Amino acid sequence: MRAKFLAISILVLVVILGSMGCTGTSTRIDGGSGQQSIGTGETYGDWSHVSLTGTGASFPYPIYAHWAYKFENVSGIRLNYQSMGSGAGISSIQSRTVDYGASDKPLRQDELDEHGLIQFPMIIGG
Repeated sequence: MRAKFLAISILVLVVILGSMGCTGTSTRIDGGSGQQSIGTGETYGDWSHVSLTGTGASFPYPIYAHWAYKFENVSGIRLNYQSMGSGAGISSIQSRTVDYGASDKPLRQDELDEHGLIQFPMIIGG
């Protein structure tokens, strides 16, 4: 389970950071095979059936919604994020009812270890 979460987290981070620099890269369906090219010339499997769900802090919702829109356009993967507050993000990811959670408050290392989680900063607010 931890490996799945780590893989999803890394995928989301890489694509989000990559989509920040995308300025018009088009995604094409390759020869009707259901495989997609993500502007690199490489072809990946059909991910259009994949959906990841998360919840958490309301502060980052606008940028998460923008990133999710761009990510879905280049990957076919849908990111669903519900802004319900940091506490909901923490409790939902700890109970594994979502694929990812967001919080304005970083978790302590012992909390991460207890629930088999990793964290990384996405945005900073004043």
